[in-house]
Amino acid sequence: MKKLETERLILRKFEVEDAQQAYNNWAGVEKIADMSDFRVHSSVNETREIIQIGLGDEEESATWAIELKETHDLVGYIRAYEASITNKTCKISWGIGYKWLGQGISIEAMKSVIEHLIIDKDFNVVTYEYYSNMDEINKPILEDIGMKKEAVLKERKIDEKTGEKLDRIIYSSFKDEYIKK
Repeated sequence: MKKLETERLILRKFEVEDAQQAYNNWAGVEKIADMSDFRVHSSVNETREIIQIGLGDEEESATWAIELKETHDLVGYIRAYEASITNKTCKISWGIGYKWLGQGISIEAMKSVIEHLIIDKDFNVVTYEYYSNMDEINKPILEDIGMKKEAVLKERKIDEKTGEKLDRIIYSSFKDEYIKK
């Protein structure tokens, strides 16, 4: 997995030693789990186990730790998964600690990973999917990095806490359009 760098960030492979920061900054934080599709981790040991599982290099997935260059704080992750080498498609997801929201870190990390996936890895389509209860947070980020809304799949999930029917929203970046920029 290639280490990526931006002006403020280092996107690198996770290490087992990252477990405590990951747990404290997002994986063990209920508020972050509520804002995303993941389940809050019950302990730092669970976070450590998940990191250990993901340490292998696989063609189908890669997870980068998002580290601030200046402080070396581990502030989030970005993941490429469900890659189809044959069809040249993959999905991405990300998570970031609550105190770093609104600082452009997600945008900076996403731009770097999408460029890597499209230019270096030769994917034609990179997709991000989320539920409508997260539209207010995700939509501005995705549009800022140039992703296009591709589909809305009606009523694909019922929110466990509110009972609300949620739509699945799909945004994508396309190689042809990306190269024209």
